[in-house]
Amino acid sequence: MFRTGPRQDQGQGPAAEALRLVKVTKTYGSADSAVTALDGVTLGLERGTFTAVMGPSGSGKSTLLQCAAGLDRPDSGIVRVDGTELTGGGEAELTRFRRGRIGFVFQQLAGATPGQVLGVVGAEGLVLTVVGVFFGTAAGLAGIVPFTVVRTDAVVPEQAFGVWLAVVAVAAAVTMGTGLATARRVLRTPAVRAVASAA
Repeated sequence: MFRTGPRQDQGQGPAAEALRLVKVTKTYGSADSAVTALDGVTLGLERGTFTAVMGPSGSGKSTLLQCAAGLDRPDSGIVRVDGTELTGGGEAELTRFRRGRIGFVFQQLAGATPGQVLGVVGAEGLVLTVVGVFFGTAAGLAGIVPFTVVRTDAVVPEQAFGVWLAVVAVAAAVTMGTGLATARRVLRTPAVRAVASAA
């Protein structure tokens, strides 16, 4: 469960900082292959400010942002977002928190227009649908064919094609509709609009 109350060493009242990291560390790998991406990072970002994180490739920028946004868990340290400490929460709780409180603009789409973003989301949804239909059909046939041969001496039931088309249609509609609806909602957030305007 998240810690939402102030710590004893903090003053009462609303959080003055949108983000606070205290001695955050993150290491990938182990033993001789260990790479320390964050080594005791402490920082605070006030409400209503814009901050750019810059540095050479491999300096830990992405890891810092991922830990700060709850996309990744630090090995140690404290991460507080708008007064809520992201400590002890499960994946479902983190997902709900991110969905309701944090907006993301990933670098692959930075500067893209809303139409381009929706196009990418639509293409990804199409790929997911095609892959899901292919493997789902293969898995379904693996179970249906032996059963049908035993029961009716036919390879597949007579109504199988109609049922398959209905399932594919529902899967495609849900996948595409959910992806595009989520993308449209994210594109309407003030943070995304601000980044798009700056680009």
